[in-house]
Amino acid sequence: MRRIATTLLCVVALVCSSLVLTGCDQTPGTVQDFEIQPDLQVPSSLTIIILESGQGATEFTVQYQGFDEHPSLSSSNTDLTLDRLEQTGDPSAGEQTWRATFNKVPDTILDETLTLSASAGGQDITRSISVLVAEIDITTSFASSYASVIDYEDGIRSVSTTGGTTTEVVEEASANSNGDQSLRVETTAGGAVTVDREANGPGTDRFSFLVLPDPSTTFTLEIAITEGVSSGEETRTLSIPITSGSTWRRYAIEYDKFDGGLNPVTNAAGGDGAFKSVTFTSDGPATYHLDEISLADESSNMVEIHNFESTTNAYGSGSDIAFSNSNNVAAEADGPTSRSLSYSGGGNFFGYNYDPIKVDVTESDFLSLRVGEVSRDFDLYVFVQTYDSEGGYTYDAGTIRSISAGMEWRQIDIPLGDLGTSASALKNPGINNVGFEVRRKATDTTSESIDFLLDDIRFRPAN
Repeated sequence: MRRIATTLLCVVALVCSSLVLTGCDQTPGTVQDFEIQPDLQVPSSLTIIILESGQGATEFTVQYQGFDEHPSLSSSNTDLTLDRLEQTGDPSAGEQTWRATFNKVPDTILDETLTLSASAGGQDITRSISVLVAEIDITTSFASSYASVIDYEDGIRSVSTTGGTTTEVVEEASANSNGDQSLRVETTAGGAVTVDREANGPGTDRFSFLVLPDPSTTFTLEIAITEGVSSGEETRTLSIPITSGSTWRRYAIEYDKFDGGLNPVTNAAGGDGAFKSVTFTSDGPATYHLDEISLADESSNMVEIHNFESTTNAYGSGSDIAFSNSNNVAAEADGPTSRSLSYSGGGNFFGYNYDPIKVDVTESDFLSLRVGEVSRDFDLYVFVQTYDSEGGYTYDAGTIRSISAGMEWRQIDIPLGDLGTSASALKNPGINNVGFEVRRKATDTTSESIDFLLDDIRFRPAN
């Protein structure tokens, strides 16, 4: 399984755009019309990860033609050094490889500028390159080892907009996300989208989300998170530039980077109050996508705020289990709602269909669930199904977990190797069903109902 180790202290994102200078006529008529025109090609974006040493670097290439001299690159920030590693060709057709190094951990988000300069026909040509210096993790290389199957919080999970913003759940997602849908946001200056969802994040230390940016527009996104505190509620904010592009990015922001810091943990779990909502506000018109909004730790998402996927009770009226919601939850539960189940006889099955769930996991990672307020001993049969039964994940490959009577909440972790043979199939082609059967113990000859609470069914990494 792929893990993204976020040992970084900060990220420097360099944003630049292609400069193409042309001067030819629509209908060339002389040899001079075919002279090489100045043309400078630079990367659309770069990222420097500052490691625990307090320094980090990245390399990038500039290609150019039609200049009188090779381009030069400069910075006014003495903490940002630039080294030309290689130069080939000549000013009329050449290439340079540069290394940009940031030598300090900044106290806050910085917005610096690099200047790329060259000369053509006696005219000085310059290009400004925006440099974002931030103590956040921005990466296009990520994997999803966590996915919520069902947390029973859809009744308190909602999306709303202001300022002329419109949203739509669409079939557009990163190949490395845990589903196939995202939220498309079309917004104006000052427009906002808010996701409401009461959530509890013990053990988390950062706020994470995926963004597919506007392909042509760079804009600033203010992130405002409201959480419970001892005196009521408070909102913490942070603004980050979202540079234009066509590649999904994961943003992971440690709680202490927000104004005033975050601690989205309920009183029952040892905190001041739960996560309440997040609002994304743009400083200008833009169209972008959001996905996998989560509370996370260094290695994985842990609590889903919203991933814009949908699930159904797979068996509907075919089951004779009685279902209802409950406000009794474990102290560590993701949210304030659990599911109450009562079974006496007849159809004993239930489950959840997706199209699809995709998780990047190994056989030693888990399908986890919480069980509480169990009225009598019973067996719970658990199975996972993949498309075309890939990886051996079928109904017949399921496993039994013995559930003992008792009021206390307990977490049941089932290694994915107990449910199939090759966990790589859980990412490709993916999971289309997670199912259960409530089975009476052979020693239980009564017809009394088996009652219990169920919560937080999810795929998660083992550590």
